[in-house]
Amino acid sequence: MEQSKTRNQTYPKKPIGFDDLFNRIKVLLPLVKGWNPDIYLAVNSAGSIVCGILNSFFPREIRTLSIQYQNDHFMVNWDNSGELKDKRVLVVAEYFPSEEALFQLENFLKTKKVLSLVKLVVFGKGVEYSCFPELPEESILPWETNETG
Repeated sequence: MEQSKTRNQTYPKKPIGFDDLFNRIKVLLPLVKGWNPDIYLAVNSAGSIVCGILNSFFPREIRTLSIQYQNDHFMVNWDNSGELKDKRVLVVAEYFPSEEALFQLENFLKTKKVLSLVKLVVFGKGVEYSCFPELPEESILPWETNETG
């Protein structure tokens, strides 16, 4: 099994299960509800799946954004975020590869004049909410395995 190292601790690169993901989202749900976003902004495929799960518990409009990072440069593949002026936006992504990438995304969204912005990631730290802050970004998501169940 492959290994990944994060802050002096080594974790096996094993897939997380859908049950684990659902349970972690349920733990974060009261925080999301308390903040009461107007819109979920799903970043890439992981963001879309997590927003779909969130939406089943706490319905909000879901909009999408496809981005990539090359050498810490943020690039938009396509943008279906629409009008965000004066909206509270919960950005949902798998992870952000660096502080610079996160900074660039925040600046991109500021040009859309969002009222307030909170980030939720599946893996990693450095944002307001994380489903698995203890796991490295290289962890395997449930939909990235070849197993069928």
